[in-house]
Amino acid sequence: MIHKRGKKLFKGISVGVLLLEFLSILVAIFLGNLAADWNKESNERKEAQKSLALICKELDKNHEELEYYLKYYHRMIVLLDSVEAINEFEQFFELDEFQHINPPAIYTFAYDIGQSSGRLANIEHEQAVVIARVYLSLQGLQKIIEESQLRVLKGELEGPEAWRQTLNFFRQPIELFYRDYPMLNSYKVCPDEEG
Repeated sequence: MIHKRGKKLFKGISVGVLLLEFLSILVAIFLGNLAADWNKESNERKEAQKSLALICKELDKNHEELEYYLKYYHRMIVLLDSVEAINEFEQFFELDEFQHINPPAIYTFAYDIGQSSGRLANIEHEQAVVIARVYLSLQGLQKIIEESQLRVLKGELEGPEAWRQTLNFFRQPIELFYRDYPMLNSYKVCPDEEG
């Protein structure tokens, strides 16, 4: 019975027309999937570029902030040497300049979000390596800041040598950051503001 209905339904339609209809449906499905994949990749690239722009702004902010601290730590080390030379180390803590020895604020939020969301997986490998390298020095500085604050709380940071060592520990990752920062331009990580 079903066989007879099928014959009646397709009576008058040639096999070639049916095949053509079937092939056109397959092509439409294939093109639809292709367009969906292209749209998905395009959206992923746009999201990666947005993340990259936020990371560049964050790195610029760190660059701006740390410039002051790098100069400050150099001054403090010289100041520490001079008060130590005249055996007046205790007066070091009374100096007005020492009162502002707070560690710098380090910004890594955009990088952390880009990493955890997987958006950084959609940028070029060389760019990802440069970004990771620059942030590595910032993360090192964060760790040193946390450790030194703990040492201060525990009373382990005493005497000129301990303070000199801490100031140098702060200074070194900042210098690494400044050494690696120009690589962002070399590898065209951050897009030009003009473009």
